[in-house]
Amino acid sequence: MSSTGKIDKNLRKEAEARVAAMVPELKVEVPADPARLLHDLRVHQIELEMQNEELRSSRDELELARDQYAILYNQSPLGYLSLDSSGVIRRVNQTFSDLVGLDSAKLVGHSFSAFLHPDDSDTFLGRYGAIFRVPEGKQLELRLKASQGTIVVQVHARKEKARDNLLIALVDITQQKKAEAYSRTLLEEKQVLLREVHHRIKNNMNIINAFLSLQASMCASPEAVSALEEASSRVIGMMLIYDKLYRSEAFSSLSARAYLADLLDAIVAQFSSSTICVEHDIEEIMLASTILFPLGIIINELVTNAFKYAFPGGMDGCIKIRLERSLENRIVCTVSDTGIGLKPMAGKKVEGGFGFTLIDALVDQLGGKMNRSSGSGSTEFVIEFPLSSDV
Repeated sequence: MSSTGKIDKNLRKEAEARVAAMVPELKVEVPADPARLLHDLRVHQIELEMQNEELRSSRDELELARDQYAILYNQSPLGYLSLDSSGVIRRVNQTFSDLVGLDSAKLVGHSFSAFLHPDDSDTFLGRYGAIFRVPEGKQLELRLKASQGTIVVQVHARKEKARDNLLIALVDITQQKKAEAYSRTLLEEKQVLLREVHHRIKNNMNIINAFLSLQASMCASPEAVSALEEASSRVIGMMLIYDKLYRSEAFSSLSARAYLADLLDAIVAQFSSSTICVEHDIEEIMLASTILFPLGIIINELVTNAFKYAFPGGMDGCIKIRLERSLENRIVCTVSDTGIGLKPMAGKKVEGGFGFTLIDALVDQLGGKMNRSSGSGSTEFVIEFPLSSDV
């Protein structure tokens, strides 16, 4: 049985019950058939009154729902409008009317593109056909000629089921765009400032290096000259990093391959040896400048030391540098040579002068460890440290 039949049956029963309650009023001497007829008429009358009451209640609920929908539609923070296949406005909400400063009567029947910035109007018309056919997943950012000036809106669309129209929702993203533009300006200013800082530091280091070279040229003591040249080499290593940072778009990290290759070229140029070759195999890894600073100094010390002491008497040999990332996401740097080897050492730390003391301190700074193996015809240093060192 349908729901309508059940309702009618219930109404009939309730009407019968009401008529039964009114029986005393019907105690009139009439023939049996007229009494039955009167009874049925009374039942139908009450049944109709109950149906009318339910209809009135349903109508009130529908009117309330309609009013609530109208409030939500018109007071929404989004601008809503319905467009036909040609992009002509068929319906708008109050929010959109307020945005453009016109009543809905002056908007309906006009092309939506007429209310866009001239540069965006052609863009909208050019893409509207595709959006109308398949609106899902498509968005546009357009400039709308609003009552308070031009604003930027994000356009979302979906098909209306009841009509062959497109329902457009406009989100005002003007403030968001202004915030993004302001953030970009601040970022550009920061980049310019950092680039200037790196440039000035590099220039200052260049001046320091020039002073060290000048002082070395005026010294008679070979030990003093050697010490000044070592200091100059360290300054050059640090200066290379600032030069890379100055030229880089990213100020926090650099390519280990690019930096270390330039560093090794500078060291080789400093010694100008025709009997010693330098080979390097450096994996392309982006490392923070806070890691590259100590790593560059460590490699500079080890390679410089090999040039000076591993090949006495002009003997032939080779220095090899390898940098790679291990499976445990750690950095492994190996510096080896085919020279005469180092003197035996006691304990875990490398014995020697200031250079080795500096190396030990920098390895600790990287949170790493260093192993050395040395024998006749070979020396190898292996430095291992975590990729994200807190230095």
